Amino acid sequence: MNYKLTSKAEEISKSEELLYEVLFKPIGLDQSARQLLKIPGDEYHFVAMEEDEVPGVMLEENSIEQTN
Repeated sequence: MNYKLTSKAEEISKSEELLYEVLFKPIGLDQSARQLLKIPGDEYHFVAMEEDEVPGVMLEENSIEQTN
């Protein structure tokens, strides 16, 4: 198994599907829930890769601070 930071669209898509299946679907939320809860700013996908599959993902979000 390999672990890496990814910006590849296919790997991000698979990681998003995993997040939905594990975190949101079991509590009855639809696939738009993550986007609605997303913090504005940069997002980094750290994925575990096993061949072409993504069996694990960790997200880091750096929020954009707003000042008045």
